[in-house]
This record gives sequence, C-alpha cells and structure tokens, in this order.
Amino acid sequence: MTESTETVIDPMEESGSGDSVSSPVMRAVRIHRFGGVAVIVNEGLPRPIPAQGQVLVRVKAAGVGQPDQDKAAQRGIRAVFFLVAVSSDGLARIAELLDSGQLRTNVGEVLPLSDARLAHEMLAGRPHKPGKIMLAVQL
Repeated sequence: MTESTETVIDPMEESGSGDSVSSPVMRAVRIHRFGGVAVIVNEGLPRPIPAQGQVLVRVKAAGVGQPDQDKAAQRGIRAVFFLVAVSSDGLARIAELLDSGQLRTNVGEVLPLSDARLAHEMLAGRPHKPGKIMLAVQL
C-alpha cells in the first residue's frame, strides 16, 4: 500500500517547540502499510494551504482503536475495525453514488457544532433518532 491509511496531524512546529499554525511544516503520524506499531512513522509534511472557500482544520488528537466487542454483543451487532485509504478519486466516486441515489445514508440528527457535547452523549446512549449523528459546521 503506497497511500497512508491513517494520518493524525500534530500542529507542533518542525522543532516541536511551539504551536504555530503559520509554520510551513507540520508534524504528522502516518501509517503507510499494514502492520503493528513498527510501521508508524512521525513525519514533517508541508502544511496545506486552504484555497478560497476551504478551511484548514487543526487536529490536536485522534484515536484509532478496536471497537468494544462487549458493547457490540450487548446490542446484538457485529463490530469490526478497519482503516481506509482515502483519496480524492474515492471521495468523488462516493459523491457520484450519493448524487445518483445508488448510495443512501441514514442521517438521524443534524446538530450545530456547538452541540458536540450533546452528540457525544447521544453516542454514549442518550436517546436520539435512528441513524447517523452529524455535526454541521457553519462558516
């Protein structure tokens, strides 16, 4: 596999001494192939520059882990863990499938970003409409 299957961005400068989003270099922990901890690499990458109408999002932490099999069994579902190599071609194809009606999603709740806490409570068991819980980002 040549593309990264997961990227976690660290906003620290190349030197690691500050939190400067103006730095042209960012740190990224990347996984380029399948394997254990040994395949994880910490790299300096050019910081993306958003085009007009785009937003650069700083991710301070992200988790990747196995699903809780006990919780899945309690709900009578099968939980699987997988990583996906994301590409712009793949995302364009998903958009085409959505637009054509060949792929449908089940959106249960759409909340403003300011209700992120409520969204997490819903994920933890607070009652909500069946389907995905979405956060809407207003620019």
